[in-house]
Amino acid sequence: MSEKTQPKGAEEEYNGECHPKADDLHSISDLENVDKSPGEGVAVVDRAGNLIYANPAFAQFHGYSPADLLGSNMSILVKADEGGNILARLKSAETDKIITWDTEHLRRDGTGFPVSVSAVALPVGESQPEYFFLIIRERTDVDSRRHSIEQTRETVQRPGDYHDFFTHSLTGMYRSTLDGKLLEVNPHFAEIFGYESAEELTQRHASDLYDNRHARDDFINLLIRLGFVNNYQEVGKRRDGKRIRTLENARLVRDEAGNPRYIEGTLIDITDIFEAEERSRDYVRALEEAHGAILITTPEGNIQYANAAASDLYGYTAAHLVGMNIGDLVSDRDRTEIGEFLSHLSQKKRWVREITQINSRGEERLVNLAMSVLPDADGYPKVLVACAQDISDMRLLESQLRQAQKLEAIGLLASGLAHNINSPLSAIIMTTEMAQAKHPQVTEFDDILQAAARIGEIISNLMTKSRQEQSNEEMEIDVNQLVQTELKFLESNLFFKHNVDLEVDLAPDLPKIRGLYSDFSQCFHNLVQNALDAMSTASQTGLCVRTSWDQARNRITLSIRDTGCGIPTENIEKIFEPFFTTKSELGTEWDPYRPSGTGLGLSTVRQLLARYNATVDAESWQGEGSEFKIAIPVHNLEAVVDANKKADE
Repeated sequence: MSEKTQPKGAEEEYNGECHPKADDLHSISDLENVDKSPGEGVAVVDRAGNLIYANPAFAQFHGYSPADLLGSNMSILVKADEGGNILARLKSAETDKIITWDTEHLRRDGTGFPVSVSAVALPVGESQPEYFFLIIRERTDVDSRRHSIEQTRETVQRPGDYHDFFTHSLTGMYRSTLDGKLLEVNPHFAEIFGYESAEELTQRHASDLYDNRHARDDFINLLIRLGFVNNYQEVGKRRDGKRIRTLENARLVRDEAGNPRYIEGTLIDITDIFEAEERSRDYVRALEEAHGAILITTPEGNIQYANAAASDLYGYTAAHLVGMNIGDLVSDRDRTEIGEFLSHLSQKKRWVREITQINSRGEERLVNLAMSVLPDADGYPKVLVACAQDISDMRLLESQLRQAQKLEAIGLLASGLAHNINSPLSAIIMTTEMAQAKHPQVTEFDDILQAAARIGEIISNLMTKSRQEQSNEEMEIDVNQLVQTELKFLESNLFFKHNVDLEVDLAPDLPKIRGLYSDFSQCFHNLVQNALDAMSTASQTGLCVRTSWDQARNRITLSIRDTGCGIPTENIEKIFEPFFTTKSELGTEWDPYRPSGTGLGLSTVRQLLARYNATVDAESWQGEGSEFKIAIPVHNLEAVVDANKKADE
């Protein structure tokens, strides 16, 4: 590091034994309210005036302990008409960096006492200050600023009084030459850097106090250029090697000819504040990375903070969520219950429910909402932490699992019945054939055999479908064959069998796809069932099922079109959402022909198809019908080649 040359005669003019002249001080106003008590009240407040640190002297002045004051607002320490001026003065400190004013503070018992307050802006890592450093000194005479100035003059004339202030100040104070020799430091300055005494520290070089020795060059250059520095932040180094954060105010004292003489300044340790800010940022990052939506509200439910997951869940930006009430985000049927909880926070402490919340688009989502009350030091509710976890998909999976279990039980029962029916059916067919051989003139035997063959075909389809549905292994699936099997199986639906005009148009030589048979059969069944429900009250009941093969895009399209009531335009975007349904709910009297649903059919279709990168789209004409198209990409290239060869032949 390049050392700065000390001006000739500087050490002789100030050797640590004599004292500065009045014009060498910052200004008379810097000392006019010097506290003659052994300590200064020191506190740190945020931009809202909330106390985040108070030293014992500050708390003692006001009749509190430091712990009592943490989290409180400065407004409790001043008269009511003065409370509004505090934030305005802190606002001024943002521009002026440091301001001083006289006022009257209140003790805990309500009695007042005169103080002088200095506020220093602390822009920790930001251009705009987040915190303010307050120093208060109790004044013995409220109305005598003139007397205070006279006392200051006497202080300057009486070196012992000045050194008393210099020695007992809780702010680090120093004087040094430009080349780094420490001329004088007070005990608190030495304590900040971990030295046992001021005398010990003056034997060291000023650059030893920097974590980066070259940083002092930057400081000296700035000081020479400006003549002073305010709120200069630096990384210092204690005697034990520990890094600390400091905030420094200094000025360059010059002689009558304008030549630099020495540097004098004050310094405070802001390591705790800086680390607290870092921890606060870490906590905020942790909240932002949390999987669930987190809201922090007032006891009245007004949102003060929302993390990124909350923004995703509710569809509002975090900035828009702040200021909203948590009750604005829930359905009408749940708002009353939340209101009751908020009105009894001090008794209930914690509240957990499954409720329906509404996002910015008006969509409903089922969430598990847990709200906890964080009390203040006196046990009164201070903030409310709400954690919301979207469980719509989980409930959908649970419903699908229950449905699958039901279908599995029915499938096993149907398979058993089909097996049991096969034996007597075989006996009927064999007996009929024998009787026909003996009595060929009886034509009714042909009708019996045709009916038995139809029963056999139904049983065969049932057993084939049962085996395929219960298989958990992927297989090659012929989409055309699947459609034909499912349509035959649907003939058990009397409305479909007797009232629907069915049109089937299947493209020949479709390539096969791979997947679970049950996935595709369930998708087809759900779409056809929705079509039948849509036509339950229609004057025309037509169902058209088509397959096509797009060789250029390498995909199969399966479409189901009905002549039902259609879907309102405003609902097209909602029909694939879990639990959304426009079908009427079951009444007290069960009607097997009345359409009903849970709102899971189409969401299940989309979810099952997503496994195969397949999609489903809907188009509807209200009063005329709807069409659903499933697009299935074909990944079995050998099957595609075979299909192309057959097409060429």
